[in-house]
Amino acid sequence: MPILILNSIKKNIKLLTIVLLTLLLLVLITTWYFLSKKSTDDQNNSQTATTRTDELTITQIPRKGTPSTTDGFTGLSEITILPEQEAELDQKNALRNRVPISTKDFTLGYHYNLYVFEVALAKPEETSREVFEQWRKNNYSHIPLDKFVYVTAVGNDKENYTGFYVNKNTPYEDNIFKVTAQLVSNGIPPIYIFTVNSKITDQNRLKQEVDVWLQSLDLTREQIDELDIRYQ
Repeated sequence: MPILILNSIKKNIKLLTIVLLTLLLLVLITTWYFLSKKSTDDQNNSQTATTRTDELTITQIPRKGTPSTTDGFTGLSEITILPEQEAELDQKNALRNRVPISTKDFTLGYHYNLYVFEVALAKPEETSREVFEQWRKNNYSHIPLDKFVYVTAVGNDKENYTGFYVNKNTPYEDNIFKVTAQLVSNGIPPIYIFTVNSKITDQNRLKQEVDVWLQSLDLTREQIDELDIRYQ
């Protein structure tokens, strides 16, 4: 009887072992299946996302008031200059290159800080103003009147524009020196630097000869002393 019981127990253990091994095998197969399926799904989703990103076309809509980006765009809006504006700029540049201008009726200069032309009228001022305005219409009609500013009326060039007056007598040269003028400010009054190149070594005599020449232009001592003269 004990032998039969022992044999029965052994058979039950074998059967139980087989059942457990079978269950374990099923669990392993099921786990492998689900893990393999998940990996395949993730890979497919990744490929789909990449494909969609590659196919996606992004269109950027410029904001209102912001220029759209194009080839060659520098970031600055193009400025359209009207024909009348271009004519005004051309005449301003031309007149700036001409001043100072002096006639018996008016003297014209340019004030670079205020960006205006300065007009000094001779007396009688009413007559001189008419002459100037007619001259402006005939030669620089595109420059607006507000770009011309009338300054204190003056007498002749020699009294009030000594530098300009001497400049009209240069370059001057004799056997002792040569003098030239350089405009450094074309406002009212214009400012000049006068350069004297010596042909002699005696500097005292040189200055005396220059002084004699300036006096020959009918300048006073005060006017001569106001001149910017540089000796070389």
